[in-house]
Amino acid sequence: MKSTNNQSIKIGKISKKMEDAFGLAFASDINVYIRPAFLDALAARRPESYLKTIEEMKSIIKNPDLIYYSRENTCFGFLRLYPSIKGFLLILIKVSPQGRPKVWAVEEMKRVGDSECKDLLKFGEFRRLK
Repeated sequence: MKSTNNQSIKIGKISKKMEDAFGLAFASDINVYIRPAFLDALAARRPESYLKTIEEMKSIIKNPDLIYYSRENTCFGFLRLYPSIKGFLLILIKVSPQGRPKVWAVEEMKRVGDSECKDLLKFGEFRRLK
């Protein structure tokens, strides 16, 4: 499925609370978007459920269990823990500045395993918002 226009979809924001958690100072809250190419790929992979996935992404960004920031890679991550048969499943939504003009947009959404968490820790920090 191709998107019908070239517009990004706003799905959340990087809030002042997140900035404070990592000692950052942006001029204002930063909106987070899904860019058309990501939306097209999501719709192609999940034609029956991509709208539900977008709503879940909004929910995770609005109320993450953990947040992540990498100064080296200039990216934020919003993480949610889900119970599973083997314990917990960790879902990461990674956002970074993209395009011209630069906007903070979803780079990827994926399941994160133990080894990937260790890799993320090499380049950034996790925090819990409360």
